[in-house]
Amino acid sequence: MTAFVTSLGGKLAERWLAALMLPGVVFVCVAAIAVELGQAHWAEPALLRSAVDRFAASPAAHSNGAIALIALATVALAVAASALA
Repeated sequence: MTAFVTSLGGKLAERWLAALMLPGVVFVCVAAIAVELGQAHWAEPALLRSAVDRFAASPAAHSNGAIALIALATVALAVAASALA
């Protein structure tokens, strides 16, 4: 019985995480875009494109460690945003 309850709890946590992860990631990405563009330039995709190009040209974009840290931070912020919601 204990193994059944443990597996049920694990699956429940897995489904909860999957259900809340996508909206959290979308929220974090939209918040990052809002911080980058600001209130005055929210409807200018050329500015966002240039920011992405600047990041792609930076040394951090070519470092596996930096990319892993960015991905980990995005997931952690998404989980935190979903938990707070």
